Amino acid sequence: MESEYIALADAAKEGIWLNRLYLDIFPKAETKVILHEDNQAAITIAKNEVINERSKHIDVRYHFIRDHVEKGNIILNYCPTDLMVADAFTKPLERVKLMQHVAAMGLH
Repeated sequence: MESEYIALADAAKEGIWLNRLYLDIFPKAETKVILHEDNQAAITIAKNEVINERSKHIDVRYHFIRDHVEKGNIILNYCPTDLMVADAFTKPLERVKLMQHVAAMGLH
């Protein structure tokens, strides 16, 4: 859970930066950062301000994501592992599953 939460916080930082860049280019646009996560524990920790036994050792710098989720700047969506297309970049997959993810990304 900890590594997923840290990766989620890093993705949130990048998403916020890209969103601000987009708003610099298109100032009248209304956008939100939507992150898809397959680890429900990481989503729960990001949405819950209570520090429990599972999260008390995580460095404070990663908890900024909670503020952005609370303010509505970041929307966290659960995505089942089988549908997580980013797995094509992070895991060894069977050819059929790899081709499904490649097609889902619009790459051929």
